[in-house]
Amino acid sequence: MAGPGLGTRRPRAQAARLNSPEQPTPGASVTHLLRDACRFIAGTWVRGGTRTRVALALAGVVAAALLGAFFFGLWHVLFGGFVRGNWGAGRFGIALAVISGALLVVEVTIGRRLLR
Repeated sequence: MAGPGLGTRRPRAQAARLNSPEQPTPGASVTHLLRDACRFIAGTWVRGGTRTRVALALAGVVAAALLGAFFFGLWHVLFGGFVRGNWGAGRFGIALAVISGALLVVEVTIGRRLLR
């Protein structure tokens, strides 16, 4: 028999506390937001026709490209600006991250309005 804390079963009080929606953990709010967004997009995908599915796929590709540009900009700020001291690259990274982040916000806003 396994010692305390080494078994696979949780006490009922602990299991009830983990499953209750009363007090989410600090990272749980992001998890809940992502889970709700995925459910919403999946529901829209199932209910929608061909045009809706093409629009969702295109929006996903654009969002992935913008997110990649955002992280590429952060890379330039961190490693070009701070580590190597090349603030020309750092300024480029700041501009790229700000512009791609703003475009991501615009895309999310448009998506929320169109998919209601």
